[in-house]
Amino acid sequence: MLRRICASIFVAFFAIAAHAAKPLTQPMPLGENLTVEVVLNQQEVGVDVSQTNAMAAGGGLLGALIVAGVDNARTKNAEERIVPIRDLLIGYRFNDAFERELRTRLPSDGITKTPVFVVQNTTLGAIDAQNNHQSAPRAFVLTPRYAFDNRFTQMTVRVNAQMVERQSKSNGKIKAVIGFNRAYTFQFVLPETSDELEENVKAWTAFGADGLAAMLDEGVRQSHRYADVRFLHGRPWTVGQF
Repeated sequence: MLRRICASIFVAFFAIAAHAAKPLTQPMPLGENLTVEVVLNQQEVGVDVSQTNAMAAGGGLLGALIVAGVDNARTKNAEERIVPIRDLLIGYRFNDAFERELRTRLPSDGITKTPVFVVQNTTLGAIDAQNNHQSAPRAFVLTPRYAFDNRFTQMTVRVNAQMVERQSKSNGKIKAVIGFNRAYTFQFVLPETSDELEENVKAWTAFGADGLAAMLDEGVRQSHRYADVRFLHGRPWTVGQF
């Protein structure tokens, strides 16, 4: 059973979110000696809890309170359920794996052959660097994430990629203009799921620490597809065109 689930989960599904409102006008490569900012803001695997539809709860203060209460309860429940998975991944260093793959894959004709890497370990650190005029005026910004959905039916490795131009305003503040913003994701999906969260969590923990680490390593490798010139500069690509 475990072998069958493992085989299914590795080939289940992945999608590149490569849609843009208008054709890209970025140069190719993006630039020589381009600053590549990496925001490693995650220290453990997360849970992405979808927000409740506020319209379904009605308007006004009562509706807002109902929505907040439901979302807080779902978040608390998800955080409690993920503990066994987090325990298995205590020794897995996602940020190290991401940075290792990044330094190997990113130098390319499509982005830059001579990247200048700047690593921020928190989102706050990245914001402070920008506000204090310590960030490059032009940078390719990558923010990775790995998380489960709140039903524990899939595990996703995601890289948000932005081309950022920073302009100093007359008041001394920095205005960040985003040239493009894309999310590149790789998802592992359970082929058999249950309405009971505990059962889905058990299906993941059955892989053990080594199995989960192997999946995340593969997710990290696959999520670096932004380094492929086709996905960065061309028209949107679909799964069948890989």
